[in-house]
Amino acid sequence: MAGLPRFRIDVFITNKPAIRDPEGESILQDLAIRNGFVSVKSIRTGKVLAMEIEAENVELAKSKVMEMCDSLRLYNPVVSSCSVRVASE
Repeated sequence: MAGLPRFRIDVFITNKPAIRDPEGESILQDLAIRNGFVSVKSIRTGKVLAMEIEAENVELAKSKVMEMCDSLRLYNPVVSSCSVRVASE
């Protein structure tokens, strides 16, 4: 008997727009602008968690991953946003 299908789900954790992003600001100033990429006006950083999960379908896989992120507090909902997407291979 075959197991459940596997899905690759990417979790994106970023600071909310109203929260400063010192790392992104440094990359913008010290790398992009200083090296001539003056058309770049903003850089925001974040984390990506690449997960592989077994589930009956893709929507259930995304739901399970989001539930895990919320219940395990993989991000701080006060200052961060969390979203999940099916990874493109």
